[in-house]
Amino acid sequence: MKMTLGQWKNRILNALGAEALSSLFLSYAMLHLAYNLYANLQGQYISTLLMRSTGGDGDIVKYYNMICFAMNGISMCVASAFVRKRSVTAGTRLGLVFYMTGTGMFLLFMHRLAPVMPLIALVNATGGGFYWIAYSMILSAYTEDGNRDRAMGFLSVICGVVTMVIPLVSGVILSAFGGSMAGYYLVFGMSFAMAVFTLLLSRKQQTLLAPSRETHFRQALRAVIATPLWRLALGAELLKGIREGTFAFFLNLLLFSLVSNEAVIGVNTVLVSLVSILAASLIGRLVRPGNRIRSMLISVTVMMAGIVMLFVSLNPVTIILFNILNSFVSLFLLNPAGSIFLMVVQKAPGAREMQSEIFGIREVWLNVGRIIGIVVTMVMPQSSLGNVAAMAILTVLQYGMVFCYSKVMKKVEQA
Repeated sequence: MKMTLGQWKNRILNALGAEALSSLFLSYAMLHLAYNLYANLQGQYISTLLMRSTGGDGDIVKYYNMICFAMNGISMCVASAFVRKRSVTAGTRLGLVFYMTGTGMFLLFMHRLAPVMPLIALVNATGGGFYWIAYSMILSAYTEDGNRDRAMGFLSVICGVVTMVIPLVSGVILSAFGGSMAGYYLVFGMSFAMAVFTLLLSRKQQTLLAPSRETHFRQALRAVIATPLWRLALGAELLKGIREGTFAFFLNLLLFSLVSNEAVIGVNTVLVSLVSILAASLIGRLVRPGNRIRSMLISVTVMMAGIVMLFVSLNPVTIILFNILNSFVSLFLLNPAGSIFLMVVQKAPGAREMQSEIFGIREVWLNVGRIIGIVVTMVMPQSSLGNVAAMAILTVLQYGMVFCYSKVMKKVEQA
């Protein structure tokens, strides 16, 4: 007997553990899917483009990311006031406009990126500040603590599919053009078109308003400074950022420095995405509020075991193998951490009224950590041993993040 489209939809949602999620969340998930199509067309190859445009200078990639991280926290604080005065949905749209502008600048200055790189980084980071504060508030509004792990797992699955397919397509295109700028023009042009489509799609989203139009920065700052719960949570986010920000590009940077081939980056991304999809499909079923800390602790321990392999030999094969391992276990570290922070926002006294400001402050701490992580990679010896040692340092610090969040969980339970 043939199934209707609705029956197919329900079967897919059941398979992904998303049957209990609200229609508003699922509608936003489709918008976030479109955003990921835009971001992944170019995301893996911003680093390779910057390196090709500067004759293989890997430091420009680190400086680009440091500027992005520094501006991202600032822009999110500005965005927190904007979404109160306008709407959370308007924050999403403005973020997409900034992203489009940044991609347009890549297209305009493709042959002379070094002088304008800081400006592009600032524009893209501003887009990130507006888009991702809206994302955090939407996730908080459309999910509850009991189903948030399932919701984040569902988003990870659909975004993992995009991350698997799209960078491979981009890599094949770039390789077909021999890594020339013509290929980059085509890929970034496609990304720009996808950003336009995502912006148009955002017009169909139901408008979500902030809890109030009044800003609470002074109140939020007093709370995070004076309250042990918030100090622990923000300390955990800083430690999380130390590894998370650097690992978002560092492994691909090392791989490209060894092979200088965009197609290899694309194949690596496919393999990484396959295991991340598997992890995302499992996380919604395996991780619950009661075992989040255990999930995080096991994840960090497995990562440290994987780094031992890199100490033995650092080559394209071992980098790809570690990237696959890292992709699988990272979700079991990052998703529970995100769920715990959102739980604090929902349950801490007075937090709901100042959630946009708290998300902005959280982003500042997270990005301070990300910058620290990059600095660690820059001050370590620029050798195989130095690079692996840097990754080991960034990873072992995650035990501190797990410790902080275990204390956070206990304080929330005792409240």
